[in-house]
Amino acid sequence: MRKITKCLAAAVILLQTAALPLADTASDMVGAVAPAVSDVRLVGEWSAGDTSGVYRVVIVSDPDAGGTSRLFVQWMKTAEPAPTVDKSVEIAELGQLGVVVFDFTYESDNEGLSLFIDAFDPANGSEAAYELFLKAPDDYLFQPISN
Repeated sequence: MRKITKCLAAAVILLQTAALPLADTASDMVGAVAPAVSDVRLVGEWSAGDTSGVYRVVIVSDPDAGGTSRLFVQWMKTAEPAPTVDKSVEIAELGQLGVVVFDFTYESDNEGLSLFIDAFDPANGSEAAYELFLKAPDDYLFQPISN
Protein backbone atom coordinates (compact mmCIF):
# COMPACT_ATOMS: atom_id res chain seq x y z
CA MET A 1 0.00 0.00 0.00
CA ARG A 2 2.86 2.35 0.85
CA LYS A 3 4.45 1.78 -2.60
CA ILE A 4 1.16 2.58 -4.33
CA THR A 5 0.80 5.81 -2.31
CA LYS A 6 4.36 6.87 -3.22
CA CYS A 7 3.72 6.06 -6.90
CA LEU A 8 0.47 8.03 -6.87
CA ALA A 9 2.18 10.97 -5.16
CA ALA A 10 4.98 10.90 -7.75
CA ALA A 11 2.42 10.73 -10.58
CA VAL A 12 0.53 13.74 -9.18
CA ILE A 13 3.78 15.75 -8.94
CA LEU A 14 4.69 14.83 -12.53
CA LEU A 15 1.25 15.83 -13.80
CA GLN A 16 1.40 19.14 -11.95
CA THR A 17 4.87 19.83 -13.31
CA ALA A 18 3.76 19.00 -16.87
CA ALA A 19 0.91 21.49 -16.53
CA LEU A 20 3.27 24.36 -15.69
CA PRO A 21 4.11 26.59 -18.66
CA LEU A 22 7.65 26.05 -19.88
CA ALA A 23 9.99 28.99 -20.31
CA ASP A 24 10.47 29.50 -24.04
CA THR A 25 12.74 32.39 -24.95
CA ALA A 26 11.92 32.30 -28.67
CA SER A 27 8.19 32.26 -28.02
CA ASP A 28 8.56 35.15 -25.56
CA MET A 29 10.48 37.19 -28.17
CA VAL A 30 7.78 36.60 -30.78
CA GLY A 31 5.14 37.55 -28.24
CA ALA A 32 6.99 40.80 -27.53
CA VAL A 33 6.85 41.96 -31.18
CA ALA A 34 4.46 44.89 -31.34
CA PRO A 35 1.26 44.26 -33.32
CA ALA A 36 2.05 47.36 -35.41
CA VAL A 37 5.12 45.62 -36.89
CA SER A 38 3.75 44.50 -40.24
CA ASP A 39 6.89 43.13 -41.93
CA VAL A 40 10.40 42.08 -40.90
CA ARG A 41 12.87 40.67 -43.43
CA LEU A 42 16.56 39.91 -43.69
CA VAL A 43 17.44 41.15 -47.15
CA GLY A 44 21.12 40.91 -47.95
CA GLU A 45 24.64 41.01 -46.61
CA TRP A 46 26.94 43.92 -45.75
CA SER A 47 30.55 44.23 -44.64
CA ALA A 48 32.72 47.07 -43.39
CA GLY A 49 36.33 46.26 -42.58
CA ASP A 50 36.33 43.13 -40.45
CA THR A 51 32.68 43.56 -39.39
CA SER A 52 29.87 41.96 -41.37
CA GLY A 53 26.25 40.99 -41.13
CA VAL A 54 22.88 41.25 -42.80
CA TYR A 55 20.40 44.03 -43.46
CA ARG A 56 17.05 43.83 -41.68
CA VAL A 57 14.08 45.79 -42.99
CA VAL A 58 11.30 46.57 -40.53
CA ILE A 59 7.98 48.07 -41.61
CA VAL A 60 5.67 49.45 -38.93
CA SER A 61 2.05 50.55 -39.29
CA ASP A 62 2.08 53.85 -37.41
CA PRO A 63 -1.01 54.01 -35.17
CA ASP A 64 -0.49 57.78 -34.76
CA ALA A 65 -0.74 58.28 -38.52
CA GLY A 66 -3.80 56.19 -39.37
CA GLY A 67 -1.84 52.98 -39.90
CA THR A 68 0.36 54.31 -42.68
CA SER A 69 3.81 52.79 -42.97
CA ARG A 70 7.17 53.74 -41.54
CA LEU A 71 10.32 52.06 -42.86
CA PHE A 72 13.46 51.20 -40.90
CA VAL A 73 16.67 49.56 -42.13
CA GLN A 74 19.05 47.96 -39.65
CA TRP A 75 22.59 46.67 -40.02
CA MET A 76 22.64 43.42 -38.03
CA LYS A 77 26.01 42.03 -36.91
CA THR A 78 25.89 38.27 -37.20
CA ALA A 79 28.81 37.52 -34.89
CA GLU A 80 28.49 34.94 -32.13
CA PRO A 81 27.00 34.44 -29.62
CA ALA A 82 23.93 36.31 -30.92
CA PRO A 83 23.09 38.85 -33.63
CA THR A 84 23.06 42.51 -32.58
CA VAL A 85 21.90 45.74 -34.22
CA ASP A 86 24.98 47.70 -35.31
CA LYS A 87 23.20 50.65 -36.95
CA SER A 88 19.61 51.63 -37.64
CA VAL A 89 17.97 54.32 -39.75
CA GLU A 90 14.40 55.36 -40.41
CA ILE A 91 13.61 56.37 -43.97
CA ALA A 92 11.52 59.30 -42.77
CA GLU A 93 10.64 60.40 -46.31
CA LEU A 94 8.44 57.32 -46.75
CA GLY A 95 6.60 57.94 -43.48
CA GLN A 96 5.88 61.52 -44.52
CA LEU A 97 4.08 60.31 -47.66
CA GLY A 98 1.24 58.71 -45.70
CA VAL A 99 1.27 55.49 -47.74
CA VAL A 100 0.86 51.84 -46.77
CA VAL A 101 3.66 49.52 -47.94
CA PHE A 102 2.25 46.22 -49.16
CA ASP A 103 5.36 44.65 -50.71
CA PHE A 104 8.98 45.23 -51.64
CA THR A 105 11.83 43.52 -53.41
CA TYR A 106 15.53 44.09 -52.93
CA GLU A 107 19.02 43.77 -54.35
CA SER A 108 22.26 44.01 -52.41
CA ASP A 109 25.85 44.22 -53.57
CA ASN A 110 29.13 45.71 -52.41
CA GLU A 111 27.70 49.22 -52.96
CA GLY A 112 24.84 48.74 -50.51
CA LEU A 113 21.14 47.89 -50.52
CA SER A 114 18.42 48.74 -53.03
CA LEU A 115 14.72 48.41 -52.16
CA PHE A 116 11.87 48.62 -54.64
CA ILE A 117 8.74 49.43 -52.67
CA ASP A 118 5.09 48.97 -53.64
CA ALA A 119 2.66 51.10 -51.66
CA PHE A 120 -0.97 52.16 -51.52
CA ASP A 121 -2.04 55.75 -50.87
CA PRO A 122 -5.23 55.63 -48.79
CA ALA A 123 -5.83 59.36 -49.33
CA ASN A 124 -6.52 58.93 -53.06
CA GLY A 125 -6.85 55.16 -53.48
CA SER A 126 -3.90 54.83 -55.84
CA GLU A 127 -0.83 52.60 -55.89
CA ALA A 128 2.67 54.04 -56.03
CA ALA A 129 6.20 52.65 -56.32
CA TYR A 130 9.37 53.95 -54.73
CA GLU A 131 13.05 53.07 -54.74
CA LEU A 132 15.62 53.33 -51.99
CA PHE A 133 19.36 53.20 -52.65
CA LEU A 134 21.13 52.85 -49.33
CA LYS A 135 24.90 52.98 -48.81
CA ALA A 136 25.02 53.98 -45.13
CA PRO A 137 22.59 55.26 -42.49
CA ASP A 138 23.36 58.83 -43.52
CA ASP A 139 23.91 58.16 -47.23
CA TYR A 140 20.80 57.14 -49.17
CA LEU A 141 18.45 58.21 -51.94
CA PHE A 142 14.68 57.68 -51.67
CA GLN A 143 12.46 58.62 -54.61
CA PRO A 144 9.44 57.61 -56.66
CA ILE A 145 10.22 55.06 -59.35
CA SER A 146 10.15 56.78 -62.72
CA ASN A 147 9.01 54.82 -65.76
